[in-house]
Formats: sequence, structure tokens, C-alpha cells
Amino acid sequence: MSAGLIIDPDLVQAIDDLRFVVGRVELLNQQINQLDEVEGYGRIVAMKTERSDLLDQVRARAEKMAVPPRALMLLVGTANRLRTPRKNQLPSLATVRSHVEIAAAASMRDQEEAEAEAKVARVTARGAAIRAKAGADALAYLDASRS
Repeated sequence: MSAGLIIDPDLVQAIDDLRFVVGRVELLNQQINQLDEVEGYGRIVAMKTERSDLLDQVRARAEKMAVPPRALMLLVGTANRLRTPRKNQLPSLATVRSHVEIAAAASMRDQEEAEAEAKVARVTARGAAIRAKAGADALAYLDASRS
């Protein structure tokens, strides 16, 4: 064995065993996101059920390996996307690690951006609530002054 290969037999087996499962979950996520919530309701419900069953398979394997399910999905999906086209060989551990680091860093940036957007939305909502209360108070005053 050359240095850098994935040598954890549980991980190698999980990558092979869960190849279809993780790929199907990723495909279902894309399809669900493309469907209209009202028109595609029935299809979304069916996809949600299938997705849940697939995620249960990942969860069961993750428990056996003592790794969080989403982490296992990330490892399996990344390793399978990076397989060599010609011989379908698994990538090196360093290659998988590098891609996971990139994905993790991008997710952290997305999380920070989402938290900033959420804070801006909360501040905007508080301002709108203050203005709405001011409007209600003004109307109450006007109504009271008519009598």
C-alpha cells in the first residue's frame, strides 16, 4: 500500500456500501429544491419518505462507526465524487481531507453570512414592530379624541 491511501476498513466499506444511498440523498435534495411547494406537494411527500429511509441507513452505519451521520455522508459523498474515472479507485486520504476542509470552510462562511442576515432581519422586525405600535397608538389616540 502506498502512503496516503484510506486504510480504515470500516470507512472503505462504508464508502462502497453507501455509495448509492448518499448519491440518492443528494439527488433527492436537488429534486425537492426544484419542485414547487404547492404543485409538487405529493411528490415532495414521497421524496421525503424515501429520503428519510435512506438517511436511516446512513445513521445506522454511522452509529456502528461512532461518527456523526452528516460527517459520514460528507466523507462518503466526497470520496465517491473523487474516484478515478478510469479504474474507479478511491482517492487518497489527503485528497478527501483537502476537499472536506474546503467544504467545511465554505459552510462556515455560509453560516456566518446566514447569522448576519438573521440578525439584520431581527433588527428590521423590531423596527417594524415599533413603527406598527406607534401607528396603533396614534390611531387609538385619534379614536379617543373623537369621543
